[in-house]
Amino acid sequence: MEKNKIQIAQKNQLPSLDDLRMKYSQTQVKTIQQIISSDFPSIRKMEIAFGEAVPKAALVKLFEDFLNFVNLGKTMNGNQVAQTVELILDQYAHLNLLDFKLFFKKLKLGDYGKFYDRVDGSVILDNLMHYSEDKLSQIRFNNDNSHARNKKQEKVTVFHPDVVEALKKAVGEKNYSKSFTPGEDKPKTQ
Repeated sequence: MEKNKIQIAQKNQLPSLDDLRMKYSQTQVKTIQQIISSDFPSIRKMEIAFGEAVPKAALVKLFEDFLNFVNLGKTMNGNQVAQTVELILDQYAHLNLLDFKLFFKKLKLGDYGKFYDRVDGSVILDNLMHYSEDKLSQIRFNNDNSHARNKKQEKVTVFHPDVVEALKKAVGEKNYSKSFTPGEDKPKTQ
């Protein structure tokens, strides 16, 4: 079974699970752009390569860390966490674990508002929707900039053949021979 998962990961060109764990633990994410630029696989790709249990366990661990951090009176029980993780896996499998690492960091910092003695699945999912929209906006911004750079680089003006002929006549086209006499700097004109 484990050998089969390694073969699937290799087929999908994913690093090994141990390599992903190490990369995840060593990566300090600060911006969505940093995550977009990373090559960390999406939750969906991880599910295909390693099974659903791997991303599910990682999300549960992030939840536990977050819930311990906020220390609210009305917190989520294990069943609520499990249901919320299932909904996340269903609705947000295009994100990767670095996205969730940054998302929970932003929640802790209050980037999506304050928690008034209550955290539940709907609060998490609502804030995750905002995070996903932020990431989509960053991706669109990157694509627009890339498109603008490409257009700038491709700015080659092509003239109609009649215009080219008129310009040649106005400037005076010269034919240069391809032969050079040793010691000459310029080719001979005909």
